[in-house]
Amino acid sequence: MNYKKGQELYSGYADDETGKVEIDTFKVRTIRGGWVYAIRVVSYTWGKKSGKAGDYGWLDPISKWNRYKTRIGGKFPTLYTTKRQAYMDIKKEVTENEYKEFSPEIQKKILSTVKRQITRIKKKVKK
Repeated sequence: MNYKKGQELYSGYADDETGKVEIDTFKVRTIRGGWVYAIRVVSYTWGKKSGKAGDYGWLDPISKWNRYKTRIGGKFPTLYTTKRQAYMDIKKEVTENEYKEFSPEIQKKILSTVKRQITRIKKKVKK
């Protein structure tokens, strides 16, 4: 896969206790030395750098659990280029994962949320 600097990637997960579904956003920060580096975009990794207007950027230091890397031409195992793909991964995890047990009511809540979000994304694309 060809990545570009600044490209957004998405990763999703579902909480097995509450059934809450969340999508995290990652950005490709650098491409160098045969590697592609993606960083999670949250308040402590991306934000206002100084008092100047519009001075936003990466905040240092960025912890190891917020960084991912892969070879150029490779694929990040849990990062996707669209939110729809991330939701589909959550759906697959909930329905096919034998290692992680979800209670029936939590599984139903997660699947209804994922289905609703995928439908919302499809409708947004049609407009």
